[in-house]
Amino acid sequence: MKKKAFLLIGMGFEAAVLLWFFIYIGQKGDHYFDMKGSITSVLVILVMIVWFYQFIRLFR
Repeated sequence: MKKKAFLLIGMGFEAAVLLWFFIYIGQKGDHYFDMKGSITSVLVILVMIVWFYQFIRLFR
């Protein structure tokens, strides 16, 4: 049970980071994405993969 709660807190934190990131990108516009596109998109994809993996493990 403790592990599940820890996973939920971690997932909430990651979701908040993703949400902040997308809002930040939305305010900056597309030119920000072109400037640092490769690094930021790879990071976002990695975080999303980890998030979905944890989500699947939580409800398995």
